[in-house]
Amino acid sequence: GLVLDAGLGGTGDGTPQYMAPEQVRQGVPIVPQTDIYALGVVLFEMLSGHLPFDDPSGSAVALQQVTLPPPSPCQFRPELSTEVEHVLLRALAKNPAERYENGRSLLTDLAEALSAQSNDLLGQQLDEYQLEALLGQGGMARIYRGYDARLQRHAAIKVIDMSHRSSEAYRARFQQEAQAIARLEHPESHPNIVRLYRYGEASGVFYIAMQYIEGENLRQRLDRYQQQGKLMPPQELLHIVRQVCDALDFAHSKGIVHRDVKPANIMINAAERVFLTDFGLVLPDPKQTRGEVFGSPRYIAPEQAISSASAVPQSDLYAVGVILY
Repeated sequence: GLVLDAGLGGTGDGTPQYMAPEQVRQGVPIVPQTDIYALGVVLFEMLSGHLPFDDPSGSAVALQQVTLPPPSPCQFRPELSTEVEHVLLRALAKNPAERYENGRSLLTDLAEALSAQSNDLLGQQLDEYQLEALLGQGGMARIYRGYDARLQRHAAIKVIDMSHRSSEAYRARFQQEAQAIARLEHPESHPNIVRLYRYGEASGVFYIAMQYIEGENLRQRLDRYQQQGKLMPPQELLHIVRQVCDALDFAHSKGIVHRDVKPANIMINAAERVFLTDFGLVLPDPKQTRGEVFGSPRYIAPEQAISSASAVPQSDLYAVGVILY
């Protein structure tokens, strides 16, 4: 009942969770890639267990389809590879011209990505660390739990994802992250910032070994409260945010702006001690990235949304404000 001639403008008809942006906008042509977008939503749901955009209000979902970038499927299912993520996000591109031309090309890339998914580092040895389990995955790296048999301790091992290992730019950013954490440990470390153990390369794999925090991140805790239909108690909130602010004040005193403060980057251990993690967006020379935007859209300050080079210490505090809200 909703079949239209290609070229007709958006009508707003359809199921909001599966509608492409051009279906929401009036006067924008409907094209074959409109169906590719809906297929991308279906694949996202099948692979992650979640819809990219969902809300009880259909109009709110439609607005999200037009204005918000889709979330990473890896935040719902960390074991998904970056290759799979790239396929899904290309299918969900806002601009139809940036999506797959047809279903066959989407299927080809998806099959290759799922095949590459099995090419994992689990069980491998990176210098003194044996990789035991995948803990999470972001846009450029994966984090494993590793074990150092000599020191008999676990470590969080961050490695550049396979699809980015040949990129000099990604390797440079990776090294900058390790250097930023090292700067924060001289002459003494801060109790609320994750410790650096080692930065190295083994068999072509660049990695950062860091303090392993056994616990949960703030995103997981907030989701648990939301599932229970509750808000976090004020005292618990203050206890967490006080430690986050202490860590940020310390980093800012060293000239380091985090640029990616968000619940997923705030770890909480069993003793309720908070750790600020992921300094991957620290820029040693902001002028080199003027005009580029890095960070998580829901938490970046207005000045950072224009250019990451414009981020200042108060940009991190803006993110804290979003978290508090």
